[in-house]
Amino acid sequence: MGLELCRQILRFAPERLLVLERYEPSLTALVSQLQQTFPTARITPILCPPAGNTNLEAVFTDYGPHVVFQNAMRKYLPFFDFQTASILHANYLTTFALAKQAMRSGCTHFVLVSSEIAHKRGNLIADSLRAVEIGLRHFFAPTLTRLVIVRLCDVL
Repeated sequence: MGLELCRQILRFAPERLLVLERYEPSLTALVSQLQQTFPTARITPILCPPAGNTNLEAVFTDYGPHVVFQNAMRKYLPFFDFQTASILHANYLTTFALAKQAMRSGCTHFVLVSSEIAHKRGNLIADSLRAVEIGLRHFFAPTLTRLVIVRLCDVL
């Protein structure tokens, strides 16, 4: 889904596309595919370690993005119960760390790519997505950064 989102963004010919990814093999594969399709686009790959958001502030300071897309949320139920901590980290902590940097740096828009299951209740994924959506609405309400929430659905 990240690859397709990047393709759609590049069709609008942005000045630069920053691609943040936690895992180097995924980042390399994604950027390689994008460069084949958009050879003249300015694509900057940035490796963000999964252990934390230590370099987010530097990314925002160095590049000053105007629009941020958050697509890294977990949208599917885990196979094992022990993965709940990673869901909370990805969906809540990482999203709010990114939102905080977007707001501090004066981004005009923060686009949250969520899932249509966020309106359902009763499982960890749906509840965490909904909590993030509600929390971000309150977080961005008094700021100049406009929040856009996009809910995707699975199509078979």
